[in-house]
Amino acid sequence: MNSVEDTAQTMFATQTVKGIVQQATSIIINKAIYGNYGKNHNVVTETAQQSVQQKSNNVNELSSNIKLTGQFTDIAYADTDKITEKAISVLCNGDEKLLNNVMDTYNNAVNDGLLKREWSKAESDVIYTLTDKGKELVNSEDFKKQLEKNIKNTLYNENFKNTAVVEFTGTKDDVNVFRYVDTLNIKSFDNNPVMKKMFDMLKKYEFISVDENGNAKPTDKLNTYFAQQDRKGIKTNLKITKVAPDNMQQAANKIQKAKQAAQATKKNAEVATKAAKTTVNAAAKTGAATATAGVSIAVDISKKGFELLKKSSNSFSTQNHINKS
Repeated sequence: MNSVEDTAQTMFATQTVKGIVQQATSIIINKAIYGNYGKNHNVVTETAQQSVQQKSNNVNELSSNIKLTGQFTDIAYADTDKITEKAISVLCNGDEKLLNNVMDTYNNAVNDGLLKREWSKAESDVIYTLTDKGKELVNSEDFKKQLEKNIKNTLYNENFKNTAVVEFTGTKDDVNVFRYVDTLNIKSFDNNPVMKKMFDMLKKYEFISVDENGNAKPTDKLNTYFAQQDRKGIKTNLKITKVAPDNMQQAANKIQKAKQAAQATKKNAEVATKAAKTTVNAAAKTGAATATAGVSIAVDISKKGFELLKKSSNSFSTQNHINKS
């Protein structure tokens, strides 16, 4: 780096990626916890959560600072002193189409005087850096907005085409989640007494089937119930929102807030339980019972669920709900 402007530019590029990737990682981890991972995979253990986080964090250092999209805005990373042809190849991770698009973009940018291409003895590779003309372009507000848009669109296409955020309220409306998903891991709700009771009842009366790992699926009995509700014109009040490129941050924030609230409630319940040993047991019950609402999770919606979201007249009404939270 040769100037304050260079350093500021690098900060802009890397922080933009880090912020958006953190949002995406939050949703991906949450989705993994409630997903179906088949036999012999207990997704609710602390180890499992750490494993998913570790996998996300241990990706090449460049991947946490750079997200190639194959779009013109990829030239923003040519001021990190790390954009070599080898690095670009690694970042493309075997995606030939992406690699070709990035290299075409960089070659065109060199021809247009936006990038400088030279051999680096230190890297033993060709390295790309922004020219003054390139820096001026990359620092423009329009370019920054387009960079962010391209990163979000790419992450969406890679991870969230079939992802939705569901907010459970601890009421009978929550059962409607099975209209939208093929499976849901309910062991993750074991620490929530109200939600656990609801799922236990659904299992008891054979509305859902649950395997040894806690993966619940709707039965024909539940699907028949849904059909009866539909014939009667009864609308569902499930709070579900399709994740989209422009609401990833809101979705991640909603999940994080719910997680923090659950942790606080659990701590309060533990305190109440301890106090109840010397006072009254009702205190513990009151503390635990507060863990009912605001349980927001990310799930993979089924093909049927996706179509239902598109058809439903109120399917995206919860978009406002997320954005206002």
